[in-house]
Amino acid sequence: MKKLLTSALVLGLITGLVNAALGYFLGDGILETPFEPGTQNHLPNTTFAGMAMFSSVLLTFLGALILGFLHKRSGEKGIRTWRIIAIVFLVAYGIFPFMAPEMATTNAAILVNIMHLVSGIPALLQLPTRVE
Repeated sequence: MKKLLTSALVLGLITGLVNAALGYFLGDGILETPFEPGTQNHLPNTTFAGMAMFSSVLLTFLGALILGFLHKRSGEKGIRTWRIIAIVFLVAYGIFPFMAPEMATTNAAILVNIMHLVSGIPALLQLPTRVE
């Protein structure tokens, strides 16, 4: 479990840095504040980049904890279950911004989807190989 959590932390930091850079450099002017639908207020890029970094690390680490738990209880079946849950999460969370246009612009929804894939795909491929 220690190897899995260490790998998750490293992976989360790397993907978090990539997501922070994406949010900082590409987020200019497209990130509407979700708490004020219909306004022209924008989330500052530095705030969004920090949130992207924190979220990447946190969710990758949380995913690794869930993977470790499922593997401990069900072995290889737990890894398959975790992958299915992760894919459903990525798809559902990816569709949500497009289904709720009052929450984000199309450009922001696309940016958020790219950021989720930057964290999600490496986690899906790398974390199951680190399970002891």
